[in-house]
Amino acid sequence: MEENRASVAKSKFDNRVSQEVENLCPVVDFPDMQHILEKSCTIDDVWRNYIGELRNSQNFASIACANKLGEINLMRTSRNIVFLDSEFKGIKGVCRNISKKYGIPLTISRRQKDFIGLIEKMQLLVNEGHEKNRNLTDSLEMLNDFLGIRVIVNTGAKDNEESVKICYEVMNEILKYLFIKKSHIIYKMLYSKTEKKFKDSDNIFIPEFSEVIEMFKENVKDYVKHPKPNGYQSLHSVTRNQSLTGRQVVEIQVRTMAMHLRAEYGSADHDSHKQNRYGTEGTNLDFSRINISGVIVDGNQIIADAVGLRKSIDPLNLLM
Repeated sequence: MEENRASVAKSKFDNRVSQEVENLCPVVDFPDMQHILEKSCTIDDVWRNYIGELRNSQNFASIACANKLGEINLMRTSRNIVFLDSEFKGIKGVCRNISKKYGIPLTISRRQKDFIGLIEKMQLLVNEGHEKNRNLTDSLEMLNDFLGIRVIVNTGAKDNEESVKICYEVMNEILKYLFIKKSHIIYKMLYSKTEKKFKDSDNIFIPEFSEVIEMFKENVKDYVKHPKPNGYQSLHSVTRNQSLTGRQVVEIQVRTMAMHLRAEYGSADHDSHKQNRYGTEGTNLDFSRINISGVIVDGNQIIADAVGLRKSIDPLNLLM
């Protein structure tokens, strides 16, 4: 009898915990991407139809995701892109001064995350939220890399103490410019500081200390000092401007050429990272069945896109 009561009590407790977790991380009814692409004629249709189907589900979690996508979609407007152009020019000025100081060229580029990649990332964060009992709002707040600015310090194919020092200086100076001169909010960044062995360790230079200045210690993911297990190194930070007429959340990445080569073509290449993290080789779509303006698909299902579906171009070029 006592065992019976204990079993019933445990069952009730498990159900209550399960319900609490479900409330924290409710299920999202993500629309079928193939269906969305086939009924859309432009990238604007894709955004509108996808957000609309999320809202039509009448599911709280799905509507929360629709709201987040609507917020991100506003960053694509011409007005907001113009404001991003202004920030970009200022960051170029900061980089130009550091380039002159060390006599080393710096490459700076902008990018806009493609729509399919954005949805894959949202699904990943929601699924991770379920696994870690994380609040859905907190999971969606981590979707902050739609717009990005990347700086590469062109110091050669192998790093040393000086190249890594310049990498830190670039990030410190960019954040000082955005925080002090442009009044940006700098996000607090949480990440795993791994000390495990990683791939390609013979070719990776790890500094003895992080050189992120004290003011921004909590605002930078320092994968230079703490490389990912696949050997990925870079500095990441996320900022948001406070203009009343155009607000963007922008991810800043700074890395050396050696780090960039490893990230793009070596042990830390992005496609492998995505496959491992998403647990899939990507969204399985038949692009030959879609009819979206600006999209070209060859016989091997390789898609070239100038409007944000795949391989997104510099968003500022959309104004031309």
